[in-house]
Amino acid sequence: MPKVKKPPRIKTTSGAGIFTPIGKSLRKSKRPAGSDVKVLEVGRYGDLKRREKVGDNLEHDHIPSSAALKKAEEKRLGRKLTSKELAEIHRQGAAIEIPNKVHAKSDTYRGKNTKSQIDSDAADLSAAAKRDYETTRKNLIADGHSPADVDAALDKMKALNKAKGI
Repeated sequence: MPKVKKPPRIKTTSGAGIFTPIGKSLRKSKRPAGSDVKVLEVGRYGDLKRREKVGDNLEHDHIPSSAALKKAEEKRLGRKLTSKELAEIHRQGAAIEIPNKVHAKSDTYRGKNTKSQIDSDAADLSAAAKRDYETTRKNLIADGHSPADVDAALDKMKALNKAKGI
């Protein structure tokens, strides 16, 4: 009869609970200290999201809206997108880091982004982006941000969108 190899024994610590680690070291942070997102930072939504800090009162604002980007891609392909495709479009969309109170004033924030608004924006992403740039600029300046800093951030965002054909 052939010998059967036993599976390796799993290490456990007696009395291990939520606060008692099983093993020798705790998981190390994947990001260096000080790499949290900053207000007016521009990048892909997924990159900003990875570096967000809970409680900083900042949100990532897609320009144009994520819903419009998804709808435009559905129209281009002539079919519904898979959940993976939807998530990828959301992650790859250009976004700017802004205070949550400023984000709430945008035209496409949550419930304000109606189906007709999404359809209209998806038909012309460039026009939707232009409108969103203007609204975001006005709201950020009203919130006390310098026009030069706001314009520099929006110029970066315009370059990101231009590279995508928007």
